[in-house]
Amino acid sequence: PEKGIRTWAPMLEGFVDGVDVAFQFPYNMFESIKKGRHGFASKLTIRLLSGDTFDIQVTNQDTSLSMLRDMITNKSGGHVVDDGMGGFYVMR
Repeated sequence: PEKGIRTWAPMLEGFVDGVDVAFQFPYNMFESIKKGRHGFASKLTIRLLSGDTFDIQVTNQDTSLSMLRDMITNKSGGHVVDDGMGGFYVMR
């Protein structure tokens, strides 16, 4: 990421045990985050402005979404709009 841009790298305690987290995105690159399921586990689908999507498994979707919603709102220059299904997209 560019110098001076805040980024989100998830903390390991918010994820399923045994999963290594090795990604990092600038907040201003998020387009949307949607809630989903992967078998019995919860997952979040992150869509970037580039069109790339990433699924991440989390142990507490609501806490993760709330934290992401706050950080994106405060650091991306945009605001979030609920998608009606528990996730959100970013308006710029």
